[in-house]
Amino acid sequence: MTRSGPAKTWCFRPLDEAACRAMANALAIPPDIARLLLQRGIASEDDARAFLGPTFAQLPPPRSLLGMNRGIAVIEQALLQKMPVTVYGDYDVDGITATALLVRFFRLLGLAVTPYQPDRLTEGYGLNQQAIREIRERSIEKHGVAGVLVTVDCGITSVAEVTLARELGFLVVITDHHLPLPHLPSPDALINPLQPGCPFPDKNLAGVGVAFYYCMGLRSRLVEQGFWGTSQVPNLKAYLDLVALGTVADVVPLTGVNRVFVRAGLEVINQKKGDAVLGPGLDALFELADIGARGITVEDISFRICPRINAAGRVGSPETALDLLLTEDPEQARSLATSLEGTNQLRKEIEARVYEQALVLAGEEVRQGRRGLVLWGQGWHPGVIGITAARLAEQFWRPCILFAVNGEVAKGSARSVPDVDLYQLLCSCNQEILVRFGGHAGAAGVQISIEHLEIFKKDFEKQISTQVSPELQVPRLWIDAQLDFQELFAESFLSNYIRLFPFGRGNPEPVFVAKGCRLTDLQAVGAGQDHLRFVVRADNISRRGIGFGFGDMAATLREKEVDLAFRLRLNEFRGRKRWELIAQDIVIETR
Repeated sequence: MTRSGPAKTWCFRPLDEAACRAMANALAIPPDIARLLLQRGIASEDDARAFLGPTFAQLPPPRSLLGMNRGIAVIEQALLQKMPVTVYGDYDVDGITATALLVRFFRLLGLAVTPYQPDRLTEGYGLNQQAIREIRERSIEKHGVAGVLVTVDCGITSVAEVTLARELGFLVVITDHHLPLPHLPSPDALINPLQPGCPFPDKNLAGVGVAFYYCMGLRSRLVEQGFWGTSQVPNLKAYLDLVALGTVADVVPLTGVNRVFVRAGLEVINQKKGDAVLGPGLDALFELADIGARGITVEDISFRICPRINAAGRVGSPETALDLLLTEDPEQARSLATSLEGTNQLRKEIEARVYEQALVLAGEEVRQGRRGLVLWGQGWHPGVIGITAARLAEQFWRPCILFAVNGEVAKGSARSVPDVDLYQLLCSCNQEILVRFGGHAGAAGVQISIEHLEIFKKDFEKQISTQVSPELQVPRLWIDAQLDFQELFAESFLSNYIRLFPFGRGNPEPVFVAKGCRLTDLQAVGAGQDHLRFVVRADNISRRGIGFGFGDMAATLREKEVDLAFRLRLNEFRGRKRWELIAQDIVIETR
């Protein structure tokens, strides 16, 4: 048989039929829904009920985060002594939304708050000493004291920078979610579920999730103290639009706390009433992305909203995106959203040039048998190498690190593939030649002297060969079930299927299979004719579908029987909802 694109191995997820029937009976759900739950590791009835009906009651208390009480005490001191606060955030969507969230909340408390976001090109990721000195100078000039420095989505590896900040008179609170190095910084408070000894049960929060928990802890403490008196206590649910954006953008598992946050955040975004009214910034952004008139989904956030916000930090100024999330002026919001749109178009053009060059290098590396891709180029824009690395990692199914070479130090951005822990690979490399690195199993940032690039490339390849089995570098497509269309499109199944939303890392969108079917009304669509529109009919039911990247198969699929691997998608157009298919793989049957 033949197929489009690189060959994929279809792997059917295992199933315990007895457990499936037991869960279906206990929860009064279709057996096929129970099957999907079990395949995602949700094995108990209580866990399944919690998963299908996430509520705020499921959230662990804020003070179960190690360092929360000390972090609360710092802000209490700032309130009593009228100290200024600087919120220092990363320049990606997670960092920008976390910064906007804390700035909004601190201003609500009456604090004098100033946000600070480093420039990706001139300052790089995380705290830097020059910025700390400049923040102090401005704060002393305006307020007479350094005040409080609160980080969001960064700081866990900034040992020297935190030491300097405290020496300069700052009270420092680190809120972060990245993996710590063996030697921790010593701020006045450190809030990170991944720090040693933290009893918080969910270790998968995004940076904005940690920031939101900080707000939860502060709100709880101030309620105990009667801070608001007879006034209405602020409803933190109104901030969950930002939490949903940052959590989805950072591709953390959409399970546990994150599932509660994103489900509730999408409700806030789509309700647009009462405490859930979106600020004019997000309204303008959704309108510009042409998704304001329908229900907004995780996919919309991932592919239509986040790239626009991220573009500001990649090839422009992250302050544009932050100003958009903070503004209360609809006219300014429209202007800022338009500016972001232009920046995003520029980002696409720059990315296309870098991708074209990196693709040639990657192809040569693969021909030479490399199991990892370490590529660099003079003049590559640091703001787009992460996106490009992700594309190449998926395309060649190998961990990929792209370095932008400029001066003596090369700045790298790395992306991995499922089941290959990129962070552990970097930890195993020669640490003496790495200027700095940090990140997760799936993504990381690296800096290295250009004279060490070849040495690092060989070392990285050695670590992959030692730690990663070849089987993990074969593209696999996990199949959840082969259901006939009568079962799949039954109302009882679809109404419960919606309860599995939102899908994402940790809760993968199910993939189904229809075998021996025919695709009709075939049409290559898109600017480059890259995508395939089709209609599939099976079991006397017809459904429309699209296959992204399958446009070249339009002619070859006519009058052919195929096995179709697909996902379901609920589309809404002009108020009408319709289930469609999104092709994941198309295999032509040969007999």
